[in-house]
Amino acid sequence: MNLIALTAIVTSTFTAPVDTLTGADFDLPIEISEHDVFSLEDYGVVYAPWLVELPDYVNETLIDDMVNFSRRFTGTRYRSGGKTPAGFDCSGFTGYVFRNFGMKLGASSSIQANQGKPVDAAELRPGDLLFFSRGSKSNRVGHVGMVTEVDSITGHARFIHATTRNGVIESSYPTDPYYRARFITARRIL
Repeated sequence: MNLIALTAIVTSTFTAPVDTLTGADFDLPIEISEHDVFSLEDYGVVYAPWLVELPDYVNETLIDDMVNFSRRFTGTRYRSGGKTPAGFDCSGFTGYVFRNFGMKLGASSSIQANQGKPVDAAELRPGDLLFFSRGSKSNRVGHVGMVTEVDSITGHARFIHATTRNGVIESSYPTDPYYRARFITARRIL
């Protein structure tokens, strides 16, 4: 089971604090009873600060949806500080993708590198975030991308990210020597 803040499958009655609502047709607090299920589409919840455990099969569907959503922006131009489809920088892109699924990431790649839990590069899966330095001799995080697929035989990953030169593209890790030399860490948010 994994922790996420998007969809709640609740096992007991509780009152849920909600930070931000859009187009909501209800008053706070929200009463949620056993087996109630709600999502972004149902209630317009943009961000909820509680975490609920979900079965792995729910998480896999969510990750597939996130990967498909992220790929819709392939070719979107790079824009320094960009956080919308008008133009993305790397952390703006990952933040935008996760935000559209109810999860809030930090504004910079260095902040995002401290979110979630660390993942060994040999255990990557779609939805994980990869962090890279700006230069091959630096150990400071300066770039982030999201894993879109992992080869089950080699363990090599494809990841989607916003690059200064080509905008949003998919690249390979560790087969691309540029990213292999700059890899710092991987984090699992989901």
